[in-house]
Amino acid sequence: MKQRPTLTWMAGVALGFVVLFQGMPSASAGPISPEIKEIYGKDCKKCHGWDGAADTAMGKKLKMSSFTSADFQKKIKDDAIAKAILEGWTDPNDPKRKMKAYKDHISEAQAKELVKVVRAFAKSPGPFPGEK
Repeated sequence: MKQRPTLTWMAGVALGFVVLFQGMPSASAGPISPEIKEIYGKDCKKCHGWDGAADTAMGKKLKMSSFTSADFQKKIKDDAIAKAILEGWTDPNDPKRKMKAYKDHISEAQAKELVKVVRAFAKSPGPFPGEK
């Protein structure tokens, strides 16, 4: 006769999966360090804004995409974000829409942390809820 798993056993397995998957790294995991917040505030905020919506004078002028947009978040891959941060970006359809390269003063590790910031804008209130 086959024994049925007990409720306690099943709860333990479920808890194990929760712990396992919460421990897995993801682009949006973890708090934003003060260092990365400072870099974002100095280099990114002027175009992308504290809310990631690109609703700034420069963001509007360059017709920037909102980091809060589900379409933006779905279309772009993490490595493309990091590459744009480090090497810069130019819109192939409009050369006036571009972002300068930051590789001269941002490390690869810092760029990866900034990718987490970009991904954090996908959920409200975003990574910098107290900033205006």
